[in-house]
Amino acid sequence: MKSFTRRATPLWLFLSFLVCFGCAQKSTPRAKSSSGVVAFQVRSRPVLEGAITEYFRYAGRLRSAELLVVQPEVPGRIKRLLREVGDRVREGDLLLELESTTIEAQRNQAKALMEIGKAAWEDSEKNWKRSEALYRSQGVSETEREKTSLQRESSLRQYEQSQAAFRAAEYALSQTKVRAPFAGKITLKSCEEGEYFLPGAKPEGVYTLERDDRIFVDVDVPSTDSPLIEKGASVEVESSSGWLAGKVISKGERADPLSSSFPVRAVVDNPKGWLKPGSVAGMKVHYRGREKTLVVPLSALSEGDTLFVKEGNTVHERKVTVGLRNPEWVEILKGLKVGERAVVEGNFGLYEGALVEEIQ
Repeated sequence: MKSFTRRATPLWLFLSFLVCFGCAQKSTPRAKSSSGVVAFQVRSRPVLEGAITEYFRYAGRLRSAELLVVQPEVPGRIKRLLREVGDRVREGDLLLELESTTIEAQRNQAKALMEIGKAAWEDSEKNWKRSEALYRSQGVSETEREKTSLQRESSLRQYEQSQAAFRAAEYALSQTKVRAPFAGKITLKSCEEGEYFLPGAKPEGVYTLERDDRIFVDVDVPSTDSPLIEKGASVEVESSSGWLAGKVISKGERADPLSSSFPVRAVVDNPKGWLKPGSVAGMKVHYRGREKTLVVPLSALSEGDTLFVKEGNTVHERKVTVGLRNPEWVEILKGLKVGERAVVEGNFGLYEGALVEEIQ
């Protein structure tokens, strides 16, 4: 047993040495400089003059700016359905067509009755004018005059009724072809060709058309944030291909009784369809900002509002006065100049006058 212990001891010492050596190598932030002196490895960025805003971050619910249930306003059998789910349409594109034979016959009949009514009214108008002339010359009696006047009024009413019937038939015929009222995307198809459609029988209509080139973004804002958010405030919404700009268009005045949050809605242009209605996206709501001010990455700032300025191969600790800040940038009101280089990476453990080397 003793001989086993003596043989194992060097092995354990060797393994312990490897572990300690590996940890020491991993934690050191230093490397030899070109002169052979050990230096801190850092990354620095120039102090810039630019704009900065403070913002809140939320998860926004996306919905189409406009959604329409597409359906004809007259009953009929569906002759053709020209679009499928996922199709994009332009304003005025034909979406569906109903069988129109019966409606065309009704329209032709209404037109014929209107023409008959027009002829009857024109005849009664002539008779009335003749009767009026004869009455003035005492050629007809008062009774005959009133009779022709009543006939004229009756034929006029019948003609007007036939005109209304013809217009209704024309409108019904126009409804057998339904076109897209705006450009968008077909997101639901609820009927098939050959099916008889009765308006009101299907709440989902024939198609659902959504306009997705503009997106509403709804978010519930905590009561602590609400006073800082105003209508017209700029927003950014995150998509798979970048951030899209928009603005707040409404803010509720009453808080939800359960969550104490206020509803806020923004609108964002979505010309390339990057944002998908029905999904959730990250959202920034900007509430305060400043133009033309000194800014540095927030990672440059250390505790006590200090940072390190790189001058050549050394760094100097600098006390600064900060202003606005967000998760990425911080405004420097005092203590830095444009063009100076602030250390933004590798600043942990630095000290005044430390030797540094820029990370390439």
